Amino acid sequence: AEELMRWLIAPVPLETFMRDIWERRPAYVSRNAHKGYFDGLLSKADIDEWLRAGKMRYQRNVDVTSYKDGVRRTHNLNDDGSGGVDATTGEPGFADADTVWRRFEQEGCSLRVLHPQRWRDPLWKTLAALERFWNCSTGCNCYLTPADSQGFSPHYDDIDAFILQLEGKKLWRVYPPRSEAEMLPRYSSPNFGQDDVGEPVLEVILEPGDLLYMPRGTVHQANCVPGDHSLHVTLSTNQFNTWADLLEVAFPAALRQAVAEVPALRRCPPPDYLAHLGLVDGEFDAVNPRRDDLIGALVELAQCVMRRLPFDAAADHIGARLMRQRLPPPPSHVSAPVSATGANAAATVTDETRVRITQEEGARLVVEDDAVVVCHPFGNGRLLHME
Repeated sequence: AEELMRWLIAPVPLETFMRDIWERRPAYVSRNAHKGYFDGLLSKADIDEWLRAGKMRYQRNVDVTSYKDGVRRTHNLNDDGSGGVDATTGEPGFADADTVWRRFEQEGCSLRVLHPQRWRDPLWKTLAALERFWNCSTGCNCYLTPADSQGFSPHYDDIDAFILQLEGKKLWRVYPPRSEAEMLPRYSSPNFGQDDVGEPVLEVILEPGDLLYMPRGTVHQANCVPGDHSLHVTLSTNQFNTWADLLEVAFPAALRQAVAEVPALRRCPPPDYLAHLGLVDGEFDAVNPRRDDLIGALVELAQCVMRRLPFDAAADHIGARLMRQRLPPPPSHVSAPVSATGANAAATVTDETRVRITQEEGARLVVEDDAVVVCHPFGNGRLLHME
């Protein structure tokens, strides 16, 4: 996993990236001498093959979009009117290859292909390694844009993005977060207008082999330069992978434990507490000894909760969830072949059998409902990754 991460950002040393760049600023890596650096990951021909095989549903696997005159539009319907959401099943319809390519070539529409790692082995291997490195779910979308066009409005995302340019050229404009509240956001922004984003701090044309890293909250937009189409892959990581997410798990558990152990938490507040606590009282009542006493009592109770924060249990909860969300390991990532699986495993594995994990960080041992459980990704479905 570390080797893959080093390859991805080379020649920037991994230590430099983690210390000076990660979550701090965007970074551009030019590889003019190695334009085939990402060869084999994905191509326009792969997308055409999936469309013509009838694999791709609108919304779920592909979006057809345009951005003109400051307005982003979605064109997820075939020429014959099919492709919409089925009223009975709720399933979106399949994209017709001829319609999609007509919109691409004649109307200047862009294609966003969601989760291509489900069908493309090199992307599967790349994401599986990144999930091990970052210890969080890692996603992937690819974007195919016709020459001299733009598919999306300026916006920021709730993920750390690694942009890998595969084919053609694309001009990227990158802007700083507009405020401290938008630094490292937990949710993506709405679409912005040009007047909302100010002046870029980075303006660069990505060519094949180049990489652009953008932390969460980096406002950006991109358009294809004249002459040829552009194809890039966005690898996304660190969505809901923050200290706040760990504490969101830990705080409720700590409160439950404290309530069970501290009788004071189970006592009623005094009848007059609502007369001294509240927005109006805090805003305008500058001197209120009774209010100060109540807040002091609450702080003392809150400290009882804080002392019981179950950091290990919270980490186990998040680790077990990750094991259930991760891509299954590709065969090349496993150090030994599977020796017992399927219906015959029960006859092969006994109480005396010694079990060995065949992949580093390949399992998590947790306690759930008074039982010891081994959580692992080996039975996960590749085709459902990121659903």
